[in-house]
Amino acid sequence: MTLISLKFLDRSLAIIAGAVLIALLAVVAAGIVSRALGTPFVWTDESASYLMVWLSMLGWMVATRRGVHMRVRALFDTLPTRGQVIVEAVFLLVIAMLGAIIAWQGLHLVQSNADVDAITLPVTLAWLYVPLIPAGLVMVVQALIDLVALRPAGGGLDIQDRRAPQ
Repeated sequence: MTLISLKFLDRSLAIIAGAVLIALLAVVAAGIVSRALGTPFVWTDESASYLMVWLSMLGWMVATRRGVHMRVRALFDTLPTRGQVIVEAVFLLVIAMLGAIIAWQGLHLVQSNADVDAITLPVTLAWLYVPLIPAGLVMVVQALIDLVALRPAGGGLDIQDRRAPQ
């Protein structure tokens, strides 16, 4: 992937996540106001649940691309540079495999829930699981990009330097 397409992906994910957050806030606010007025909308809770799942997956994709997931490096930093590179390579391969499993299982969940209707919305339950597919794929692609770019730095392995500039 080119740097331009990765920047486009990053910007698109952030914009979509922002739009989903605004929609989530609007749906929750509509639910609160409708309850306060004594005529609650029946669709707000289920809509908020769907939007929360989508927002979580979008946030996961953004964090994966930016490399900001929490890491505990206490033992990792004690390894020699070569050991750090080996451990990081294994770690990235495991992440890629986990992302592939998540995408594959997400596809299975979408297919198996495609005929199950939501209770208050005119959609199927499959839409709850759709974001697992791109989230898993972003995880695979980012891990492979990081694996290809894996090189020791001066006194150790600088994990953050492998990421595209934001």
